[in-house]
Amino acid sequence: MLPVTMIASGLSCGGASSPPASSVGDFPRSAARGELGLSQDRPIALIMTGRMGFGDALPLLDALLLRSTDAYIVVMCGNNEKLRKTLTERYGASGRVKPISYTNQVSLYLDAADVLLSKPGGLSSTEAAVKEIPLVHMNPLPGWEEENVRFFAALGMSLSGKTAEEMADAAASLLSDRAAAQQMMRRQGEEINKRAADDVLDAMSL
Repeated sequence: MLPVTMIASGLSCGGASSPPASSVGDFPRSAARGELGLSQDRPIALIMTGRMGFGDALPLLDALLLRSTDAYIVVMCGNNEKLRKTLTERYGASGRVKPISYTNQVSLYLDAADVLLSKPGGLSSTEAAVKEIPLVHMNPLPGWEEENVRFFAALGMSLSGKTAEEMADAAASLLSDRAAAQQMMRRQGEEINKRAADDVLDAMSL
């Protein structure tokens, strides 16, 4: 029987042999914003609702708009076209909210953002930490998503809240307190392996 080797590599994000992400992501923030047509001067909050556009984004969006009056908020609605239309009708004239449908440019939007509000899925949370983006976890499902929230929070890699107001407070604090945001980014860089895919390939080549 061949010997079995176990490797604690962490989740792979971005493929093997990719350069390590900088503190603002794989793309410079200004370049990502330019590519996406986003403001270079305003803080940007990114809300990710998943492929299906789950979660009640309206109370969270209202709370965040009140707490961070200069922020521009991008909401990824996934395949939930009803949600995108509702957000467009409600906030389109404000000039502060950009609802978008399902997109293959998630990585670029992450690079453009100053703070991310996301469901605590393992892969999306890891990708945020690999890119070192201040992170607020929202609406965990019972079970493993709750464990993800506890794990990330205990290591200083995310904040969370039980209500829309608490989550908005957390995001607004990360937007306004640069030292707190940078501390979270440092913890993400210390705790998450950015070379997970390369480590696996290196072990397979031995």
